[in-house]
Amino acid sequence: MVVDLIRKNAVHPRRFQCQFLLNNVGSFQVNFCSKISVPTKYSLLSHASFVTQSFPASSHSKESFQSKDSIISPKNLYRMFSVHHHAFMNPTLRTSLPFLPRYPLQSSFQPIKHFPYPSLPSYGIYSPFVPTTCIRYNSTLSSGSKGLRNPNIPPNPKIHRSQNSFSNPSNPSRPEGQKQSISQSSGESVPKSPPEPKKVSFFNILVLARGQGKKFTVAAILLLISSSISMSIPYVVGKILDAGSGATQIGFTEIMGIPSNTFYMGLLGLFLIGSACNFGRILTLRLLSENIISRLRSRLFAKCLTLDGRFYDSHLHGDIISRLTTDSSIVGKSLSTYLSDGLRSTVSAVAGIAMMLYTSLTLTGYMSLIVPPIALGAFFYGEYVRKLSRRTQDALGDLTRVSEEKLANVRTTQAFLGERQEVHRYNNYIRNLFNLARKEALASGMFFGTTGFFGNATVIAILALGGKMVATGDITVGQLSSFLLYTVYAGGSIIGLSGCFTDIMKGLGAASRLFDLLDSVPQITPTTGTPVPNSIRNSVLTFENVGFAYPTRPKSTIFKDLSFEIQPGMNIAIVAASGGGKSTLSQLLLRFYNPVSGRILANGTDISTFNVQQWRRHFGVVGQEPVLFTGTIRDNISYGNQNATQEEIEAAALRADCGFIYSFPDTWDTQVGMRGLQLSGGQKQRIAIARALLRTPAFLILDEATSALDGEAEVMVNRTIQSLMQNRNMTTITIAHKLATIRSADLILVVAEGKILEKGKFDELSQPGTYFYRLIKWQLGRTDDVAPR
Repeated sequence: MVVDLIRKNAVHPRRFQCQFLLNNVGSFQVNFCSKISVPTKYSLLSHASFVTQSFPASSHSKESFQSKDSIISPKNLYRMFSVHHHAFMNPTLRTSLPFLPRYPLQSSFQPIKHFPYPSLPSYGIYSPFVPTTCIRYNSTLSSGSKGLRNPNIPPNPKIHRSQNSFSNPSNPSRPEGQKQSISQSSGESVPKSPPEPKKVSFFNILVLARGQGKKFTVAAILLLISSSISMSIPYVVGKILDAGSGATQIGFTEIMGIPSNTFYMGLLGLFLIGSACNFGRILTLRLLSENIISRLRSRLFAKCLTLDGRFYDSHLHGDIISRLTTDSSIVGKSLSTYLSDGLRSTVSAVAGIAMMLYTSLTLTGYMSLIVPPIALGAFFYGEYVRKLSRRTQDALGDLTRVSEEKLANVRTTQAFLGERQEVHRYNNYIRNLFNLARKEALASGMFFGTTGFFGNATVIAILALGGKMVATGDITVGQLSSFLLYTVYAGGSIIGLSGCFTDIMKGLGAASRLFDLLDSVPQITPTTGTPVPNSIRNSVLTFENVGFAYPTRPKSTIFKDLSFEIQPGMNIAIVAASGGGKSTLSQLLLRFYNPVSGRILANGTDISTFNVQQWRRHFGVVGQEPVLFTGTIRDNISYGNQNATQEEIEAAALRADCGFIYSFPDTWDTQVGMRGLQLSGGQKQRIAIARALLRTPAFLILDEATSALDGEAEVMVNRTIQSLMQNRNMTTITIAHKLATIRSADLILVVAEGKILEKGKFDELSQPGTYFYRLIKWQLGRTDDVAPR
């Protein structure tokens, strides 16, 4: 079904158009389109395809709409459509109801010309100008063709739940087992599907609470005291009832051989002690929980900062943030609050059952009949929730990733009028999360509803049997009352224990994601290796037959047999066409990645043997898009050297031509805003240069430092760069393609086809016939040729 967007005065004829397409293998697709009056005066009209038949929306006739061997009655079509039609008439419902499916528009505008139609592409593109209803139901293609889809927009699992192409609702951005669509002809590899998550036991997460044994012990002692006092209540109630049943009209003066007034006062004091123990237990465990969560988040964050580029190429930032925040909170509560509640329920259940046995063995025997089915149900319910929790946390990670990405780039979204598109995209992730929560709610309701029924039925059975035993004199009224109360206490504790077990299973599901992160082994460990010698400032950097491909694309080779040499104090310019690997060189030098083959040497020593942190301390880096952190100008410049004095900061800023700082009212204490949005591009770039210079680096890497600047800002930054190049105590590596940046370099290296194609000074390489000459001509717009590759 192909739908065209036609600008036209929309009317409301109260008629629906239906197209039914059935391919030769039995797969089908039904579209409903309704023209409704809207302010923007846009509507969706469908092209006639194989069969088109119109009928009134209110029709309830028995006439059938038939294509090939399939029959759909207009009445059923109207029923299927009515809820979506009324929801779309209300914009609030359209964007908020979680059960509504997605409403994609076809990106192709070519009409269907013939039948059969074995594979119908569905790209799922939303338009901010589409108020008109267009609902599409897709079935699985029996021939195995799944059609194309935009991987950036998640499908709605409510529509696709029966499709084999989408069986992993925990990751709505890509079907389970589906590989990223990368052309094999381009030489790029296809990433493998993520491995099955590691199964984590509760003993694994107990390790995270190491060092908190004393607090756990104190909480356990307070729990035992408070639980013992609580479990004494049914016994006392039974004794009071027995004393009252044998008393005269005047009343009873003694309970259990103790004067009644003294007994009641002692009971009140006992309850005060229990309340104080409860207060201490809750306070201790709450502080313990926050302590565990804080330590866990700190450990996770520290681990994230030690992981290399290979990890971040294959993991989304939003998912990592979700693990740092939500997952760590769930695991921390599992180790403290949920564990404490579980221990309290266990103590209460054991004490209650023991007192039931003491009161009446016969009634306890009947009570034990319901324990096995409840325990078995709790086990299966806990396992189901554990698996569902992992999927829920994955879905929450996807939701965090989308919100972080879109809010960080909200200006781009607003500039391209993509607000409604992003709301629809975000709602699809919410629907996926809602569906998982609904599954958990259904399972929870079924389990606790069933256990509640069995518990109430047991109480009724005990009343019936216990009443007969009271009549025969086997037990007293007080004993029956105590038994009933212990039954309620023990049953409630068992149900509470099931709930705690469920929460702990959720914690185990979240813990598996945390251990995936904590157990990640970086290929480049930042704290190991030999010390970097002090003579590194005067070292010769040598690339010796270096080959490299990114870990996520191992078959897409960036460098092969790349060899060149950089003498100390030189100003080197590295030039290449777009995608030629210029920036990759700087990442290899900084050891974000290791070469696949070959070596990078410093004075003949392989840099992979050096301590990474010590090695990076000799580098200053200025990127194409300078990264500034929320804070003041002083904070951002001193980020390069936390121990720098104000005089050193001002000296670095002076060398970077940052005189504009004094034009601000707060000068050095001026807030730069998130990502430096309060500053212009040139100002951010010069602050980044000052930050790099504050380290007094042996090697300064300028990675496309002026490519994103306007003319005036570029002139000022280039003036700063040219002055830096006069310093022969520092080797400058400039990665650029603009002539003004590379003209004064001591040596220009031209990278093409994964190796050094040409090298020399500017005047030597700018002669006609060289690859560098072609790059210059293309940059200046003096050729009609395609840009060199």
